[in-house]
Amino acid sequence: MATSPGLPIAERRRSERVLIRMPVRLTGLTRTNKRVTERGEAIVISRHGALLKTESELKLGSEVELENPVTHQAAKYRVVWTSDRPTEGRWDVGLDYLSGAPNIWGIEFPPASSGAR
Repeated sequence: MATSPGLPIAERRRSERVLIRMPVRLTGLTRTNKRVTERGEAIVISRHGALLKTESELKLGSEVELENPVTHQAAKYRVVWTSDRPTEGRWDVGLDYLSGAPNIWGIEFPPASSGAR
């Protein structure tokens, strides 16, 4: 995704972010190519992605399936960022939406601001 270096990050986003604490079930690959299924926690979500806390260090560029354990809706995401090290035993993982249920979160997002892209 091309970005404009002169714009603040918030103005380069494709959609508004929502701070939340929501459990998720995830299936994906670790950095060492081991398939894992575990519980994680979404801490920031948007129409186009999410920031999770996970027990495993997920492989950058790999595909992850997330399921909302309440709605049982699932979607596929790509791992686009991981933290350098775990904090309090959990990794921060940035995801970009690929396919599946367009809103597994079961919430209504705020309307896009004029700066969101």
